[in-house]
Amino acid sequence: MLPLWRTFSVGEPVRRAELATAMSTELVHDAFGTGVLVEVDVDGELPGTWVRAAVCIVPVAIAGEMIWVASDFPWFEDDPDAVHGPGAATQTLRGLLPTRSPRTLVDLASGSGALGVAIACATGADLVAADLNPRAAALSELTAALNGLALEAQVGDLTDAVTGRHDLIVCNPPFVLDRPADRTMFRDSEDPRGYAGLAHDLVPLLDEDGIGIYLTNWRYGPALPHPLTDLAEDLAALPACDVLVLERAVVTAHDYVRVWTDDDALAGEWEQALLAHRTTHVGTGAVLVRRLPDDEDDEATHVSTSTAYDLSLDGLAGLVTGWLAAQQAARALTSEDRLVAAPYVVEELDDQASVRATGGLALSVTGPAAQVRSTAVATLEALRSPGRLSDVLAAVPALGPSPRTAADLLRTLLRAGLVRLA
Repeated sequence: MLPLWRTFSVGEPVRRAELATAMSTELVHDAFGTGVLVEVDVDGELPGTWVRAAVCIVPVAIAGEMIWVASDFPWFEDDPDAVHGPGAATQTLRGLLPTRSPRTLVDLASGSGALGVAIACATGADLVAADLNPRAAALSELTAALNGLALEAQVGDLTDAVTGRHDLIVCNPPFVLDRPADRTMFRDSEDPRGYAGLAHDLVPLLDEDGIGIYLTNWRYGPALPHPLTDLAEDLAALPACDVLVLERAVVTAHDYVRVWTDDDALAGEWEQALLAHRTTHVGTGAVLVRRLPDDEDDEATHVSTSTAYDLSLDGLAGLVTGWLAAQQAARALTSEDRLVAAPYVVEELDDQASVRATGGLALSVTGPAAQVRSTAVATLEALRSPGRLSDVLAAVPALGPSPRTAADLLRTLLRAGLVRLA
């Protein structure tokens, strides 16, 4: 194992004969033929005596799934074509995925292929991968092969290389904003919004009840629209979907730049580029979109926004799964369903009020204070003990005699996690 570890994990040169003993002469020959191994010159030695790996191959745990991953060695990080191994973004995307077993899976902007391969290994899904960088596509194929999966990765820009409809699409797009120099197309966003609206391109590729999820950044500034409100309004135009916009952190422009570089000159120029776009803070998060079944394609799209700053990654998949179940329950709600209120708090500012769930994703319902108190709060009080639609109508005068109005309010409260099926 030692020469294999020195070659593929550490990147040191080793004698070809030593590696052939560890791997077999045939495998060494094949590795040269595919470019996985290359010859290196060592003073005083015959050509071909010493070899090194052209790619790094190491085991990595992704949400508990141990897989082999092929990527470039860390010292190539400044090469614009370099393909990095999985990092925090990969773990975050995997940790956000709801519990389900897709039949078909697409990994967009696949990089090393680690995320798609980890999911496919855990679920048995058929894997499709695509990346704009041909080297990334090749390494995605190698990562898949190292884990016993067949994959022919496509080369193309995000959704351009993908056809058909799929159960699950995951994407870690190039979302980094406004880097003014040393630009690399595979990390830095050419879209000024960090591809925050990528859902518009994902939905046509989703099968009914399919899910797409991607990471993104968004801009905050006193002269800018509120980014979550702005994004929610944009994504509400999607056809027949449930959408979750999840913000995980907000940092100053100064701190955002320092996440990506320790070069003082570049950092200063970069921060000024952000400020030139009126950006004082940057939010980091994810967007999840579920396409409704085809027989519900006339339904309106609903968008939920959550600021989940303090929630641990370990529990987020369960919360996302619960959110999806709540959206389905809201669409299928009948007058005979029994509901019960969840814990909540009421927050008021000027003439506006929000009723916020104190658990889960802490979603809220907001509106004019008097209306929120007379309808939403009154309904939650009426449902401290389980009740039906008829009980709500009898207990909340502001709803009048209209079952439809009451049902719409209950669906809204269900979506926000403020009530649940009893």
